[in-house]
Amino acid sequence: MSSQQQHAPSSTKITAVIPTAGGGNTISSHELINWVNETLKIKKVTKIQDLGSGELYCLLINVLFYPREVVHWKKIKFNSKSETDHIYNWRALQAGFKIVSVEKELPLERLVAKKPSDNVEFAQWFFKFYQANKPLHPGSSSCDPANERSKRGIVIMNQGVANRRSSTAVSRFSRTREHISLPKRITSTRELFNETSSRPVSPTTRIQMEKQETLNVQLKKQIDDLEETVNCL
Repeated sequence: MSSQQQHAPSSTKITAVIPTAGGGNTISSHELINWVNETLKIKKVTKIQDLGSGELYCLLINVLFYPREVVHWKKIKFNSKSETDHIYNWRALQAGFKIVSVEKELPLERLVAKKPSDNVEFAQWFFKFYQANKPLHPGSSSCDPANERSKRGIVIMNQGVANRRSSTAVSRFSRTREHISLPKRITSTRELFNETSSRPVSPTTRIQMEKQETLNVQLKKQIDDLEETVNCL
């Protein structure tokens, strides 16, 4: 990596970090994970792919340029799960780079896909960019990320907590499904009528069959809703 001085139109001093062939002085994934967690005072990151949501980089750039809000807090999708929200965060970061005149191409698709190699490469670049610019922005040393989040009522869910909640929801879903007794195949009233067309069907039987179909539809909807809830976790 090599560095060169740039000056943003807003008089913000910037040291641009330019990747060089061979990429010397690389930082391990373990070191990068520890740095992010310690800098932001969180325990969210357990593997480098966790950075693929983009939200933590938005927080890091705000810490670096503190008290300037390079990426507006309201534009950050915290604890995001969907790819759409991840892309939103990366674009917010990209807009922040432009504000401070940092030219950095973001391979969005690969970062959002949480490919380890691409996320490691970007994390290494960002770490060196942060370290190179920190001396130019003393406000970063006085920033308390936890306090800044607290003032805005923002809670970053730790990875362990998120996993436990997901496991609990899946467990509840499994237990609920065990208590729901459904026929192997949801049979419609019309099919039942066809099957019994060879013999007379009394009005009482028809009513019972219609009630059973209504019950089957309701139970199936409950299962579908539960599966959708678990898939969203």
